[in-house]
Amino acid sequence: KAGSLPEPLRDDGTRVELETAEMLFEKTGEPAILELLAEECAELAHASLKLARKYRKENPTNDTILQCVERIQEEIADVELTIEVLCCADWYDPDKCTRTFYSKLNRWFTRMDIKHGRKRNH
Repeated sequence: KAGSLPEPLRDDGTRVELETAEMLFEKTGEPAILELLAEECAELAHASLKLARKYRKENPTNDTILQCVERIQEEIADVELTIEVLCCADWYDPDKCTRTFYSKLNRWFTRMDIKHGRKRNH
């Protein structure tokens, strides 16, 4: 179960009193957290597309690769934080999520013709 968020930091680097994921979940409410997750995922998708355009030099952005990467890292953190809080929902099943994760990982390996972390030689 969630709730083991690290203690937040103030701007001066000192720790703020810990507010757990459960408290954030209760104060924010599940519908608002679901909406926030959708918004954060959309922002991550946008940042990912922007970096892909930069790499391909197709319709490139004025941002540098470093700026694009920093934006993706920020959006990943936003998504991870929101998921951590959403994991407090009664319906969250960590075992099912883990099984699904490994099932999808295996399927990805199969699609890429990868066995045990290495590409197969044909």
